[in-house]
Amino acid sequence: MTSQHNDRRTFLQQAASVGLAVGTGDWCRALAAPVPSTEIRGSVVSGKKPLAGVRVSDGLRVVQTDASGDFRIRVGPDSGPFLFVTTPSGHWTDSFYVATSAAARQRPVFRLKPRSADPSHRLVYMTDVHLSEGNSSESVKRMNRTIDEINGLDPLPDVCWVGGDISLDHREGPRYVELVSRLKMPVRHSVGNHEFQLKTGDPLGRFRQLFGPTYYSWDIGGLHCITLDGCHIDTTDGKPGRVIGQFGRRELQWLAADLAAVPRGMTTVVAVHIPLASNYPPRRGTTAEKSPQWIITNAEQAIDQLKTHGVKLVLQGHLHENQRMVQSGIEFVESVSVCGTWWAAKAGEREDATSGEPRGYRLVNWSDDRLIHHYHGSAESRIDAAGEIVGRPVKLPANKAADLLVNIFDGTDTTRVQAQIDSRPPVALKPSNRGRHFGDLQAAHHWSWIIPSSDLTTGKHQATIRVEEPGRPRQKFTHRFTS
Repeated sequence: MTSQHNDRRTFLQQAASVGLAVGTGDWCRALAAPVPSTEIRGSVVSGKKPLAGVRVSDGLRVVQTDASGDFRIRVGPDSGPFLFVTTPSGHWTDSFYVATSAAARQRPVFRLKPRSADPSHRLVYMTDVHLSEGNSSESVKRMNRTIDEINGLDPLPDVCWVGGDISLDHREGPRYVELVSRLKMPVRHSVGNHEFQLKTGDPLGRFRQLFGPTYYSWDIGGLHCITLDGCHIDTTDGKPGRVIGQFGRRELQWLAADLAAVPRGMTTVVAVHIPLASNYPPRRGTTAEKSPQWIITNAEQAIDQLKTHGVKLVLQGHLHENQRMVQSGIEFVESVSVCGTWWAAKAGEREDATSGEPRGYRLVNWSDDRLIHHYHGSAESRIDAAGEIVGRPVKLPANKAADLLVNIFDGTDTTRVQAQIDSRPPVALKPSNRGRHFGDLQAAHHWSWIIPSSDLTTGKHQATIRVEEPGRPRQKFTHRFTS
């Protein structure tokens, strides 16, 4: 167990690193208060060695350390609540931030620890934990099994990137922190809409106490990783607000500055809770304009920046499904919720997400300047196959046509699906808009399979489904039934 792993067991005490006590009114007031215009001077070191070229930000501006590991940054009323360092490749720290107000009073020193600089890296992206919702006791048991499973991956991921909606609106912060402290790799967090405590004076207080800034960046190997916020409290109706998807002006300005400072040759990956791009609203019978709670309303401003800087992958959560689409040359990936449909399954049952795929997480591999990602069902919901026949029928009527749906768990519009009965010729399947797993939601990745009556003679049969997608290995799975 590394010292970094031990450090994560002290998450609940990390507010001390920003010079404030957890749970006090001073915390909220200090973070919310504008910072007077001043220049902050600080340094970044690894042991006693100064680190040059490390990026430091106040949530708006980005500067770099000089040859002596020192930096200067102008801050003021337009600064964010935290001063943070973009942890460089080959180093790491859980204490990558300090309150801007505290840094203005006392020279900050960011102390980083060396870590592997392997050019190949593996990330695990896990989103929408919703601890204690649904079958509460099952949620804790199943999250523990998922953490055990991630700890057993070979090779072990370098970082676990949590995509938001953890447990804070159910006041499960301490229990959640204890769970993720068991992970054998460092953890970085995104903020989700369920991290907002709308009945408090500081709705983001708990998240900030535990995890610091809601948007920031870090490097690992040749990857530059950006965590965005995009959550906004809407109070336009004069009532306690709901959370909608919207970037603030300061966050967009910071994004531009951060992207401009990325070293040449690095590959950038972005994670955000509420999606930048998704066809979820029309699959729910509405539009993006009418459903700002499901998609970021000013996403184009961020997408334009990402496109300009050659970003190829954006990881998203919030909607509890797998759904992949390419827009402006960028792949936008809604990744399945680790809680499925809010831990609705009872003990002994499989926990599925809103489009019918088993709950799980996503592995992102970066090697030789290539990004490859794969969905993995987890624990009791683990299925090694690429998909399944919806309903998993064990019997179909003999000599009668069957109208089935095939769920390809991580399928997209470039996925080609073929199906055959026994040794009969395979047939190409077409995407279907009939599939429903969660209320009125049209599932994202179902294909229609109409089997003619002549193929369903009396007896035992095997269905074989073949899945092909450009750039991915071919897959197939089988299903046995009688008729």
